Amino acid sequence: MNASIFLGFYANLKDKLRPGDQVLGAAAQFQGFGSTPDIQRMALVADTSSINPTLNVDGYSINIESGTERLSRALTFTQTAHDAGKQAVFGPLRSDFETWMLLDSITGVPLVNPTQAQLDANTQFNALLLELEAIAFQAQLLWAASSMNLTKEQTKTRIRYAISYVKMQNPLLIVPVQFWVPTRQTPQQVIEIANEMQGEIDLLSIGGQGTTFEQDTAAILDGLEGRNMYILTKDGIEVGRYAEKAAAEAAIDLALEAIVSAEASRFGVAYQADPVPGTITESVTVTIT
Repeated sequence: MNASIFLGFYANLKDKLRPGDQVLGAAAQFQGFGSTPDIQRMALVADTSSINPTLNVDGYSINIESGTERLSRALTFTQTAHDAGKQAVFGPLRSDFETWMLLDSITGVPLVNPTQAQLDANTQFNALLLELEAIAFQAQLLWAASSMNLTKEQTKTRIRYAISYVKMQNPLLIVPVQFWVPTRQTPQQVIEIANEMQGEIDLLSIGGQGTTFEQDTAAILDGLEGRNMYILTKDGIEVGRYAEKAAAEAAIDLALEAIVSAEASRFGVAYQADPVPGTITESVTVTIT
């Protein structure tokens, strides 16, 4: 499972990030930020006028949570981001998200007699899902004592429905699921629900505020299962899984030694085994998940 963290924590937490993770920050924060290999840079903007084609980011994210014509504004934002050569990520209110799926946003059950306006919004929402790169589901208020106060299992059911609905419309669309620490959830709660939904949630969006926010983010990254697993692959096929980086590197070294030795033998060339493990430089793919 990949994760999205606040850009301001990148310097201190970059060693905890994995390929496919994201950093999210205000567009101005990315000025002069530089490149982050394998880590996506997403700039949060308030409106389309802030989209800058020359900014060194992979995409733009917008939360449209007030005002009218929210779906139309999201579509305009998406088109503007694409015209700038950037990805488009939309973060609606959870109540809007569910209503646009023709659910009751309080109970989570399908609307019995949706109005024509609700049906029209559903059609517009489905069309928007075909254009976006990602749409975020804000789950933090579902599993919060101060708000909806659902159980963990009820929260998981609502998340699953949103993900499955989106994937039916556009299987390639990423659905970040957002929680909020420490005011809505504790880090341990986020770790628990995320690990139980491994393979279901594309991207865990870690939101929050307060003096412990960075510490809470670090704790969540450490607690997510599988993120510290080093996987050795050959031709896209997994051939080894290691809990520690050193073990993975040793396995790579042995594999390379075997390849070089076999090739030397095939051509009748004398081969001296590498006396120092890990010193051969070859092209080997190691994926970290």
